[in-house]
Amino acid sequence: MSTFEGGHSSSDTVMFLPEEGILFMGDLLFTQFHPYLADGDPSRLLEALKEVSKWEATTLVPGHGPVGRMEDLELFLAYIEECNEIARGLVESGKGDACDEVHVPAMFSHWKMPQFFHANLRFLQQRLGGTRQE
Repeated sequence: MSTFEGGHSSSDTVMFLPEEGILFMGDLLFTQFHPYLADGDPSRLLEALKEVSKWEATTLVPGHGPVGRMEDLELFLAYIEECNEIARGLVESGKGDACDEVHVPAMFSHWKMPQFFHANLRFLQQRLGGTRQE
């Protein structure tokens, strides 16, 4: 077992069974679900995900969504990075109040809980200093 504090919560624990290739990730991984990034620190979450992506896991058990594979972890990483890029672009362009107008990128548009996408953008903008907290 390993812990990655602050990624999603204050005590994110994963369990890896290397002989079986099974990685239990809890809420550090969502498959086919938009996460709610404001529950943790997205920077630490990215660090944790990049670390476990080095492990030789073939089956990933997420906190939300169906059992996945390493490709699902890579897609989840891409989601967080894409949200960061969109939020940064909105802040830099002075359009901090326009995040609700942003369409969910096509590769994530079929995921469940799409309302979290805009909540994630607002949270990331706040972290970047681009909007005021309400």
